Amino acid sequence: MKSTEKILKWYDKNRRDLPWRLSKPDPYKTWISEMMLQQTQVDTVLPYYSRFLKQFPNVTRLAEASIDEVLKIWSGLGYYSRARNLHKAAGIIVHEHGGCFPSTRDALLTLPGIGPYSAGAIASIAFNEPVPLVDGNVIRVLTRLFALKGDPKAKPLHEKLWALAAGLVSKSRPGDFNQALMELGALVCTPKDWKCGICPLKKECQAFITKKVADYPTPPKKQAVEKVSLIAALIEKNGSYLLARRGEKKHLQSMWEFPQIDPCHLGLDVESRGPLAVVRHAIMNRSIRMTPHLYRFRKGKPKLGGQYVEYQWIRPAELKNFPTSSLNHKICSIIS
Repeated sequence: MKSTEKILKWYDKNRRDLPWRLSKPDPYKTWISEMMLQQTQVDTVLPYYSRFLKQFPNVTRLAEASIDEVLKIWSGLGYYSRARNLHKAAGIIVHEHGGCFPSTRDALLTLPGIGPYSAGAIASIAFNEPVPLVDGNVIRVLTRLFALKGDPKAKPLHEKLWALAAGLVSKSRPGDFNQALMELGALVCTPKDWKCGICPLKKECQAFITKKVADYPTPPKKQAVEKVSLIAALIEKNGSYLLARRGEKKHLQSMWEFPQIDPCHLGLDVESRGPLAVVRHAIMNRSIRMTPHLYRFRKGKPKLGGQYVEYQWIRPAELKNFPTSSLNHKICSIIS
């Protein structure tokens, strides 16, 4: 039995029951799931996926929504450019494609936020096009299967991995095969505590045969952790706190947050009540240490300009109604 057939047979018996895995794949739902799953664990995505589809059940509704509506539903999932690209692409699909999804890998690549991996996933799963995909799970399976050393992101190995994936992909069941390859990496051929004993490919896996599974893929050079210290102004007025909206040219564009600026620069007269407990957050290789400072409002009106373009006074419980990062929810938990 060929490797492709073995992987499919294993997948048919062991695949997880996930809401986007439908007997008749839906291009829209496949697209949403693939965007959410980029650099994000399945368990984290599941509740967001459900809420997103409830709010935006089809591409037309997503295109008609405001970017604020989209960011609000996405809040806490991180990597907000994904949400912005979904919104932009939905507009293109509705206005330039008559609401019909492009059905080939090459056509999908023209949409914002869709790269080679996403295009391969959507085209194979939703449209049965026999095209490959390569993600972190697939890299791990293939480098172990063929004992491939080197940096998977460097051009020589990167191109070889795509070529190998293309050679393996099933012509009759490309979507199932691509999902099976990723599922194998997620459940069996894992970064640690791999389960070679139940792997359908163990008899041909070069890393398993040579007892060098731990050597593949070649570990990346460790990135230095960037330590970031920030402050947040919690300005209180009769039980409400000032929330500020960023402009469109900065990091976290159009998102709301507790102002990361000294209140005097906002033109406000306030009384300092001192710092609160430090809030910690991690994003990729950034370690963030946020110190919220509590202030009591006396008088004044916040000045527009600089990084902020809008302000609102909100009760802590109202923060959930705004598109904001999980860092601000952590801050809010201190005062609620």
